[in-house]
Formats: sequence, C-alpha cells, structure tokens
Amino acid sequence: MDLGTILGIAASLGALYFVVLHEGGGAIGPYINGGAMILIAGGSLGAALVAFPFRNSLALPKLVAALFFEKKVHAGEVIKTFAELAQRARRDGMLALQSSLDAIPDPFFKQGLQLIVDGQDAEVVETILSMEVEAMEARHRVGADVLTIMGSMGPAFGIIGTVIGLINMLRNMEDPSKVGPAMAVAFIATLYGAIWANAFILPMANKLKRKSADEAEAKKLILAGLLAIQAGDNPRVMVRKLSSLVPPRERVGEDEAA
Repeated sequence: MDLGTILGIAASLGALYFVVLHEGGGAIGPYINGGAMILIAGGSLGAALVAFPFRNSLALPKLVAALFFEKKVHAGEVIKTFAELAQRARRDGMLALQSSLDAIPDPFFKQGLQLIVDGQDAEVVETILSMEVEAMEARHRVGADVLTIMGSMGPAFGIIGTVIGLINMLRNMEDPSKVGPAMAVAFIATLYGAIWANAFILPMANKLKRKSADEAEAKKLILAGLLAIQAGDNPRVMVRKLSSLVPPRERVGEDEAA
C-alpha cells in the first residue's frame, strides 16, 4: 500500500473533522448534504466525460486505484541483476541469457532481454522499448489530465450549487428566521467543491504524474542496462554507468554487485 496517499487523505479528513467539531459545536449533521455531494461529484465526472473520449474515462478507476499501491522498483537490485547477466553473457554468450528469462518478473525487462537473446540490433531494442515508455507516459498523462479537469470543475459546480441554494432561499423568505439556516445550506456546495478539488482530486492528479515519472525513470534504467549488456560492457563499468542514473542512497558498489 502507498502509505503517503493513505496518510494524506486521513490527515485531510482529520483536519476537516476537527474544525467541524470545534467550530460547529460538536455537531457534524449541518455539514452533511447529499444533494451537494451528488452535484460536485456527478458534475465533475460529467465534465470529464465531455472533455475526453469515453475510453479515457473508463481507464480512470484503474489509475486511481494505482495511487493506493506502491510499485517500488529497487534500483540496487536491478543493478545487481544486470551485473550478473553481464557476467554470464561475457562468459557463455548472449544465448545463455535465455535461461534467465523466466526468473525476471518485470514484463518490460523480460521483453527487452528477449529481444537481445533473439539477436536484435541495439537500435531496434532501443526503439521498441523507448516507444513502450512513451506510450506508458501518454496513458498516465491522460489519466492525470482527466483528474485535473475533475478537480478544477469541483469549485465551479460548488458555486452553481450555492447559486441554486440562494435562489431557493430567496423564493421562500416569508419566515426571516429560516434565512440564516437556508443560507448556510446554500454555501455547503461551495465548501464541498473546495474540499473535492484541493484535498483529494488535484493532489491525486499530481501524484499520478509523479508516479508516472518514477516508473519511466525505472524503465530507462532497465533500458540502459540492456543496451550495456548488448554492447558487451564490462560488469564493473556497467555498474558505474547504471549507478549514475539513480540517487546516491540507491547506488550499488562494484564489489557488492560482483
């Protein structure tokens, strides 16, 4: 599980709950309005459906679910794996790497190694895998854009809900004692729109972009390792080359990789 996403949502909800209890005299009921919730969520989703092809919206639940799960690539382990493969390739030849394919769980890594074992040129390997990375980034970018639209529309629909509430309030002003409570209800939609956008949807869009960038960097590390194996690089040289692509805390020493 992605602890950051869970803790972030919990912190936002906790802060809101504390303020509601503190400022609202301990009563949360006046802040609950089902109609406003439906307007904000349904209106934002409808805007996204209008703004993007339907297939993009269908992929949104899967992308949002990915925000709650950590898909961590341990760069040090990847570099150690490449050092082992490079040693085997230099000792026994490229075809000897065929036996290592089943032990590689990552489909991207496995596909690239299969291309090398099949004798494809480095240019072909780099082109195919680079296209895979670009396609992944494009998919994630569209998902982030859908979330951004939904987030940006939240406050707008909140204002719409407030206007509707004010209209209904002005139509029923016979009893002045009801004006205050009716106005409070009218402004709940604006509150929901702000919370929807700033506490949930827009941060999710930003995190999806960050996760996409991290996954792309991990794939580029794998691509660099595959090209180094194909070029016949010395394992120690490969370790140095790949370590330069990762943060210092994740780097692997040459002796450790060997």
